Amino acid sequence: MPKYSYVCNKCNEEFSTWHSLNEAITDCPNEPCGAQNSIVKLFSLPTVIIKDDSKVGKKVEEFIDESRASLSEFKKELEGKAK
Repeated sequence: MPKYSYVCNKCNEEFSTWHSLNEAITDCPNEPCGAQNSIVKLFSLPTVIIKDDSKVGKKVEEFIDESRASLSEFKKELEGKAK
């Protein structure tokens, strides 16, 4: 079973959980919140170890850096909507 990360649009709390691909999480599990249909799945990059100094390795590093920046912007966007 894969592990997924989520954020609640109402209370802005992040949490992770293990579940199958078919299972859907829609309600906030945090006790004070418990908002229904307020959950957004967060996407993250897999861990990658680059051991070569070739052009391919540098391109992969650039891709990872760009992806991290995009994910950071997306997270800030979600935080802005939650307020």
